[in-house]
Amino acid sequence: MKNTLELYHLGFREGAEWQATKNPWTLVSFIQPPSNVELLVQSPAGVNHLANWREAYDIFTCQDKSESSADWKWRLI
Repeated sequence: MKNTLELYHLGFREGAEWQATKNPWTLVSFIQPPSNVELLVQSPAGVNHLANWREAYDIFTCQDKSESSADWKWRLI
């Protein structure tokens, strides 16, 4: 029988694996974000923003027009 600490670690690992399947981050270079939807986005530096995808410029509303969004991540909220 497993001791309490082993069960705790097993539960933590299983919970982390389950959470990873729930609404994960997606790279813009992999899948383009949906338009007209508020998204949680993350810059390559790790800063999070609440933004929308500007399809005409291929950027998020929190970016400059000259900035590339290829390395940015997004997820639905």
